[in-house]
Amino acid sequence: MNLTVNRHSPSDRVRINMETTLIDGEFASAEALQLIGKFFEMKIRFHEEKIGQSTQEEDIKMREQKIRQLQNNLADIREYIRGGENVWIHANIHIN
Repeated sequence: MNLTVNRHSPSDRVRINMETTLIDGEFASAEALQLIGKFFEMKIRFHEEKIGQSTQEEDIKMREQKIRQLQNNLADIREYIRGGENVWIHANIHIN
């Protein structure tokens, strides 16, 4: 994990930037699909749970759109990876 602390002036708040690598390696296509699928399923479940807790129509519609986009992205990834060859996956998280 990388950690960077930036301060622009004495009156500015300290800004912390963090980066960590979640995935970095070569995977068989079936393993890659399984791994990526789990990430997408988790994010979709997150939005579904938020929809269940929300009473705001605008928030619900926004989350439904995000779920559709995630589903479309996952379908595209599945189509791309299904070639049967090994694939490299690099996934980082940046927090700032």
